[in-house]
Amino acid sequence: MFKLNEDLIYFIEAMKVEGYWSLKNREASIQNKNIPFLNRLEEILRNNKINVIRRLLIKIKVPNSLSMNDIKTLKGFKEIKFHFEISPFDKSHKIVFNLPVKNEKLIIKLKNVVFPLHILLTKEEVLTKCILSSFGYLELRFWNIKFLRFLEQVSGKNNGKLRLTSKINLNNNFIISAFSALVDSEGSINFYGHTRRLRIRIKDKEYLEKWKYLLRGINIHSSITKDGNLFALTITGLEDFEKLIRANFELFQSERNRKFLNIIESYVRRQISRNAAKKYYLDKLKEERRPMTIKELSSILKKNRRTIHHYLKLLENDNKVTVDKTKKNYLYSVNNLLNP
Repeated sequence: MFKLNEDLIYFIEAMKVEGYWSLKNREASIQNKNIPFLNRLEEILRNNKINVIRRLLIKIKVPNSLSMNDIKTLKGFKEIKFHFEISPFDKSHKIVFNLPVKNEKLIIKLKNVVFPLHILLTKEEVLTKCILSSFGYLELRFWNIKFLRFLEQVSGKNNGKLRLTSKINLNNNFIISAFSALVDSEGSINFYGHTRRLRIRIKDKEYLEKWKYLLRGINIHSSITKDGNLFALTITGLEDFEKLIRANFELFQSERNRKFLNIIESYVRRQISRNAAKKYYLDKLKEERRPMTIKELSSILKKNRRTIHHYLKLLENDNKVTVDKTKKNYLYSVNNLLNP
């Protein structure tokens, strides 16, 4: 019922790294602080006719000495059920509960001490304000058993270890789509001083070594180093960043996407004189040797889409560019009557 494509490859990789599913319990979920990232995952589910619900997941750090009877979470006069979560890193205790996706004002009561909790949704994240350490996430949940079986078959997970999704190495578009999901889910992008790098830090060295091999297959260089108890796959340098963009690398985690684009822009700030602009965009279309959308050109050239559209329209009026308007996203190409 489900055919692997770039969108599903992206979704599967995100679920492997960040999500949870269980055939036994017939359920799956994924949580993240970044709303645009989860919006993309929900879009993929709905495009595959999979019903999904969204809710807030709230975590509040409480003293380890308290028991469940010492704690109450209140919305008005209504008590909200919660459960304890113990951090595997510092063994700290958190109370965890779910809420509908909307702004809320709650009360956290620890014995006789009251702590107001404010929850505010922005376009990009779930904000929590409380004297206690608090964390807000958006959570997606779904229960489609046929899709869960599909996930199990193609995910590549084995005894809790990460494995590459079936057939991922047969298609370069699959490779870059899965890598985009990996960076959205578990990556970090650092841009300060002279440091510009993209990193994936996890415990599974074998998984990162396979990624290094796949990236090398599409001519992108990376390195693997030990980083405390973790291993890090790192990409640096303008040349490899631009190769990622040309391969249609795209981030939906909004903060990481901004950092990545800022890194690219910081290397080279291309200024084009008005008199040379039309020739510049025409030459770029010639170099690509294929019809392209404005979005694709924008990603490659790091230029505003409105600016690109303006000059492509001028080139169309000059009969130097042809436009295929039968597609949802118009395709621009060099007029075949022109000399190459």
